[in-house]
Amino acid sequence: MAWAALLLPVLSPLQTMAPVAPFTTRTYGTSVKGAPLEVTRFGDHGPVTLIFFAIHGSERSTKPCGELLRKRLEQDPDLSKDTSVLLITCANPDGWAARTRGNANGVDLNRNFPDGWKAETMGRGNKYPGPISFSEPESRALAQLVLQESPDQVVSVHQPLVMNNYDGEYSIPLATAIAQANGYPLTSDTGSPTPGSFGHWCVTRKIPLVTLEMPSKDVETCWRENEMALVAAIRFGATLTRRTTKLQ
Repeated sequence: MAWAALLLPVLSPLQTMAPVAPFTTRTYGTSVKGAPLEVTRFGDHGPVTLIFFAIHGSERSTKPCGELLRKRLEQDPDLSKDTSVLLITCANPDGWAARTRGNANGVDLNRNFPDGWKAETMGRGNKYPGPISFSEPESRALAQLVLQESPDQVVSVHQPLVMNNYDGEYSIPLATAIAQANGYPLTSDTGSPTPGSFGHWCVTRKIPLVTLEMPSKDVETCWRENEMALVAAIRFGATLTRRTTKLQ
């Protein structure tokens, strides 16, 4: 009937033609308070890039930038055509909700990994590493995800140091690709010790890792400066040779 057509949604030519990249989201763990830890996969073959945001809940532009990257990946299927991207928009949901660096137990998740972990260096302050390494469900779940997926490279997004911090010489090519897009300096030193960090844990397993430190600015500025840097990281990942052995 002619009137039935009036009930159909009106779509612009752009909306009807624009493809949407296939993706799947799954829960890889739960937080201290039971919030789901979610990872979204774009692409199903080729080298694997893991990108995660908001392991520190006080870094307030990180999660929104992760959500913008998710939207970019959804709207640009070519980005994941020859590779797989694992995206975590918030690795610390309890800390994000509370606007704290640490999780619900007050633990800095980026000091809770076993490689280089030192209880005596931090006390119970802002960078408290926990009573023992891997004491927190969020850090254990992230490590387990990495062991399961064996990513060929990792990008961890933080604020506010404005740098591309690489771990291990084998991470320099990835860091260089990112730096060419965002113009931030390359460095292997953040200026302060990071015992028990995720980066130390990755170095032990020879996983190329770059910590992209955005400025202490609003989401719009951080995204404008780093959208193409994150795209560059994904495109660089597509050129890698897929890891052939499982991580231990």
